[in-house]
Amino acid sequence: MTRTGVILTPLEWNILKAIPSSLSLKEVSKKSNASFSYVSRIASFLRSRGQISFLPNFRRLGLKNYVVILDEFKEEYHFLREISHIWGLFQLKGFRLHTIASIILPKEEELTYNKVRKLFGEDGYFFEIENFYTWDPSNESLMKYDKSSHMLKIDLSNIDQIADLYEESIKMINREEEVRYPDKVDIEIISDKLKYAYTKLSHTARRIRIPRQQTYYHFRKHVINYWTKNYVILPKEQNINSPTRVWIFEGPDASKLAFALSQFPFTLICVAGNNNSIIVHNTPLDFLPKLYENIGSYNVNQLLYEYLVVPVFLELDLLSRIYRESSWKKLYEEISRYEDLLSSHYSIYRRRIFKRKTR
Repeated sequence: MTRTGVILTPLEWNILKAIPSSLSLKEVSKKSNASFSYVSRIASFLRSRGQISFLPNFRRLGLKNYVVILDEFKEEYHFLREISHIWGLFQLKGFRLHTIASIILPKEEELTYNKVRKLFGEDGYFFEIENFYTWDPSNESLMKYDKSSHMLKIDLSNIDQIADLYEESIKMINREEEVRYPDKVDIEIISDKLKYAYTKLSHTARRIRIPRQQTYYHFRKHVINYWTKNYVILPKEQNINSPTRVWIFEGPDASKLAFALSQFPFTLICVAGNNNSIIVHNTPLDFLPKLYENIGSYNVNQLLYEYLVVPVFLELDLLSRIYRESSWKKLYEEISRYEDLLSSHYSIYRRRIFKRKTR
């Protein structure tokens, strides 16, 4: 077994295990046998230094996610924050500079190379995200809590069981989902819970100026149907010597590898498409050699070298940005609206480059 450096008391560990499957702090308190005040204190700590977020079922919402990988990073990409469908932009620093963009679209709209060129001014490699995998502390197949040392420990002896767990997970994730379009109140509740899973409904009611009873009704009748689980990111101080890095894989086992790596607490998020996956992690340096050995047993190719990840922007209000009365805005509408502004911005940039070259 390899120690991760994550130190937790038994009660803290029970709280952590209860969070992904609990819709409220009261439910966490009941499952972990801890007092509500103690649970609230631990959750506040995780919120301030890590993350606890509501993970929605995008398919049921009538949405799908894409990842675009670009061969360079341009300063004018900051401008893309203005386009509602682009909710995340990340710079990859390493042997070269690259860019990853996260795009969310209505179910009936497809991302095309033409749209990518209009958005970024260049061709990019992209794929649709079919599955999100996040660390679930209650699954101790590869990671166990040691009560004597109060530490999480990695145990790769059961790695063969991952294949069975993966197949069960895929059956649950890939089942057909009936699209249920949310209303404005649903969107506001989900948006708050994307920032913090246990945001009080009374807070949302005050923010959007409606009666509290109305938010409670929408949560019970609608929002619960869009919830898959909560995902937890441990405080950054636990892995202070491990910078945030990204792996990008392609191959038949790419999704299975993403699922396997999501079983570790140092994995921030894994996304997978058809024969593609992206893993964002801050793996402790002393554990990397063993991890590389196990990655070698999967039928995948690494598309890029390992890169450091630097967020350019991340919009957690992604749903409210693209919502339109009982439906979603289309990306092509945004492109046509911003096309003139984008082209003028690119032309200014090109003129600057030309002037530098001719000096």
